Parts: sequence; structure tokens; C-alpha cells
Amino acid sequence: MVAALPHKQAPQDVHAFLAALVEHDMTDRLGEIVAPTLVLAGGRDMTSRPELCRAVADLIPNARFEVLDEGAHQPFQELPDDWNRLVDTFWREVDASGGAEAPARSARVLG
Repeated sequence: MVAALPHKQAPQDVHAFLAALVEHDMTDRLGEIVAPTLVLAGGRDMTSRPELCRAVADLIPNARFEVLDEGAHQPFQELPDDWNRLVDTFWREVDASGGAEAPARSARVLG
């Protein structure tokens, strides 16, 4: 069942959105990121698959990559306790390091 939306989008607006989604590529700039970075992926996400998220993390200097194995496209809603724990731990480690750099690179799969 599909819910009816009260504010319909014009077809040309949907087309413009989808074109931007497909055509916009900033991967060549990910190496410029200097902020501590945590990339989280849902292990069952068929849209932003873990290998795609891992590829993003690999392009960001010192990024941490984590997979919430049981999560899909919205692990922040599906597994809020796990998500919040990972984010909280990450920022505590950033804070403990003085914020100068991201915590050591890691890659874990949480099941």
C-alpha cells in the first residue's frame, strides 16, 4: 500500500532530483575532509550497500567505518541503541584526543 501524499511533486521536479542523484559526484573531493569522520552502514541496506559506504570511508583520511549488520537503509531508526552507542563512542574518542584528529581507523561489523 502506498500512502497518498498531500503535496504532489511535478514530474519535472522528480526528474531533476533523480538526475542530480545519479549525476552528482564529489568523490574526488572526499580526500579533502579533515574533520573526524564516522561512516556508518546498515549491513542489509540494498541502496547504500556497505561496500559503497566502505568506498566512501576509504577516500576520507582517517575515517572510521562501521557496519550495523542487522540494519538496513535507516539503522539510526532500526537499531537506535547500537547507532547511538557507536556515535557516542566515536565523539568521546574524538574529544579525548583533543579533537585534532579522528580516532584510529577501524572497520567492524556489529551483528
